[in-house]
Amino acid sequence: MRIKEEICLWIEFLIRNLPGFLGRKIRYYYYKFRLGKCGKNVIFDVGVIIQNPKQVFLGNNIWLDKGIIILAGKIHGNRKVLRKSNPDYVFNEGELHIDDNVHIAPYVVLQAHGGIHIKKSSGVASGAKIYSLSHHHSNLLDKTDLKKYAFTPLENTENQFMVIRSCCNA
Repeated sequence: MRIKEEICLWIEFLIRNLPGFLGRKIRYYYYKFRLGKCGKNVIFDVGVIIQNPKQVFLGNNIWLDKGIIILAGKIHGNRKVLRKSNPDYVFNEGELHIDDNVHIAPYVVLQAHGGIHIKKSSGVASGAKIYSLSHHHSNLLDKTDLKKYAFTPLENTENQFMVIRSCCNA
């Protein structure tokens, strides 16, 4: 399985910055088979990066504009985590769902480790960053724990505290 993922990373590297109509078509047909779901008339513009594509679900008439970074998939390890519920989010943790007729403008970051749902006929402004998971400096589950937790995924997981809340626009 690791060899397949390595091959996919190289293919993505080779097609990511192909310009024009042909580049968009090649990326569409590639991601149509890599994503959890990919509808019709989806534009993958130059420089789009998608981590864990099987956790990304796209409707129809979507434009992922230049330089977008999509991070999906559940977190792993033994971090302490506070999960804040969101009754408007009906999908699984770690998934990104984008409904029909949505434009994600250039240079947006969508970090869907907790889950993100962008509803029909919406737009996300250029340079926006939507996070559904974040580090926290203290243990929000145990107020007697006075340990200061790290703000980096490079620290040992037992020294990290995370807050997860799925995002869902109206």
